[in-house]
Amino acid sequence: MQSRRLCCSQAQNRLAGKPPPGPAPFGYRREGERYVLDRRQASIVQDFFQHFLLYGSLRQAVRFLEEKHHKRISVATGRNWLLNPVYRGDLAYADGTTLRDTHPALLSRTEAAQIDRWLKRNQGIPRRSASAPRALAGLVHCCACGSLLRIVQTTPRKGKKNGSPYLYLRCQTCRYSLPYTEVLQEVIRQVCEQLPQRAQTLDRQALTQVRQELQAQIQANAERLRQLEELQQSGLMDEASLAQRRYQLRAETARLAQKLEQLPPANLTQTIQTLSIPPFWQDLSETERRAYLREFLRRIEVDSAGAVRVTFAFDP
Repeated sequence: MQSRRLCCSQAQNRLAGKPPPGPAPFGYRREGERYVLDRRQASIVQDFFQHFLLYGSLRQAVRFLEEKHHKRISVATGRNWLLNPVYRGDLAYADGTTLRDTHPALLSRTEAAQIDRWLKRNQGIPRRSASAPRALAGLVHCCACGSLLRIVQTTPRKGKKNGSPYLYLRCQTCRYSLPYTEVLQEVIRQVCEQLPQRAQTLDRQALTQVRQELQAQIQANAERLRQLEELQQSGLMDEASLAQRRYQLRAETARLAQKLEQLPPANLTQTIQTLSIPPFWQDLSETERRAYLREFLRRIEVDSAGAVRVTFAFDP
């Protein structure tokens, strides 16, 4: 009987858009019937997010948090922070429903979409390679055996004229090595030449149509919510029915908005034009190059002779 009353109470809280039971996530505190920012904790979470957005490495962001704020968290906790709808200003309930814009957010919608793309792209990359600082880490495979090439740094012996360290890519199975810099420059050259052509295969008209349809449905739901407010003021619907319908419309709007955010960004064409300029790549750091390569490349294949073949993320 007590369990039934508890479930009914939680269902009523969901209809009212109140936070679920339990302590507030790190960075927030409960104030009345909603979450508000805890300024000291929120600054720590924001630094974590900004570091991940800049470098795309979860483990590196966890280490940064411990070094700067002396806040020790596990990698699993860091991943939960990145995926938790609360930090995006949303509430997620046990029934799978999400309500948007219920409290102040620590992540903008653009930043949240970028984090989702980072996590999705890193799923197919080995754990250590995903956090490696090199641009080609986790992307280069041997076309003969299919194994992932390791990035190895070597320092010549003392006494040699050129004693600076250099990098090379090593295939452990086929036993050959390639200069890292030469492979990277060839990858950049092919991206500059082929990316605009491969991007033309994208059906931009269909993407635009899907985006417009989703936006139209979101606007229609907003109009229905406005009409519910008028019905509430006129007294034509009881409070229970209004709360249930409002909850359904907000949940559907959140689902549509999530689909809209998962579409390719609207400025994709401008980004591709920028990436096709070779001097642009020379001004980037290794971490910035890694971000763009993982965003647009699915795989890089090489052979023992140094021939390079790139596969783009939107290739069939």
